[in-house]
Amino acid sequence: MTNYKAKESEMMQWSNLLGCGNTVVWLIVGGDLFPAFHFCKQNSYLYPFFLLTGFLGYIAANSVVRVIQLAGPVTASIMGSARKIVALILSFLIFPKPFTPWYVYSGAIFFTGVFMNTYASIRAKQQQKLPPPA
Repeated sequence: MTNYKAKESEMMQWSNLLGCGNTVVWLIVGGDLFPAFHFCKQNSYLYPFFLLTGFLGYIAANSVVRVIQLAGPVTASIMGSARKIVALILSFLIFPKPFTPWYVYSGAIFFTGVFMNTYASIRAKQQQKLPPPA
């Protein structure tokens, strides 16, 4: 991307266009495109929801790119994972479901990764401050 001096927004626009094209091709191949249009024609009240979803997706993608620019990809990845954990917790509160030990395991793995990343960052900063060995 830097070799071609392309902006992040341009890169996102082209990747979304290619993804949309790929999705349309597979919908045609699977025979689901025209039934989807027919469903939308019968339920026209869904159009504002489609527009809102697209707009919010655009804002979310731009926000992730901005976080990557400001704080780096590791922090952006941690924030994305934390967002998913919050969404999972909210889904348990709003929609009751059985709780399994796998949720505890995945949470432990996530927080272990956050701890290891933070520890490595602190250790790297400490080693930069140390004088070189004589």
